[in-house]
Amino acid sequence: MYRYQLDPVPGEEFGIKSITIAGDASLLAVANSHGTCFIWLLKDGQDFIPLQEMDAHDQYVLKVLLSPDNRYIATCSSDHSVKIWEAKPVEGEDDSEFVLNKTLYGHTKWIWDCAFTCDSAYIITVSTDTVG
Repeated sequence: MYRYQLDPVPGEEFGIKSITIAGDASLLAVANSHGTCFIWLLKDGQDFIPLQEMDAHDQYVLKVLLSPDNRYIATCSSDHSVKIWEAKPVEGEDDSEFVLNKTLYGHTKWIWDCAFTCDSAYIITVSTDTVG
């Protein structure tokens, strides 16, 4: 077992609300109560390198989740929306960056959790409202 210490939200004074790591440990995503999401890349199995900082929502990000294929990140928020971010190659680099693919609306209260299907084709969300 490896132990690694990382300050995933450098210099931030806002609490971390959610963290997710890719199944292959290649990516780490952290979201805070300010609506910001930080993406880290694991290089050479040793070091996490800051990859991207996203202003994901204007309110709390309650859940951040990488899809099983690492192609998408979902962010659930107290603003009653879920945003789906898609990995796009960065021109001239080996890495990708996540860009907003779509915003999902329909819940009337905070969205607390989500789950991707194992093929990353669908996402299921959970809220304290009665939207099914």
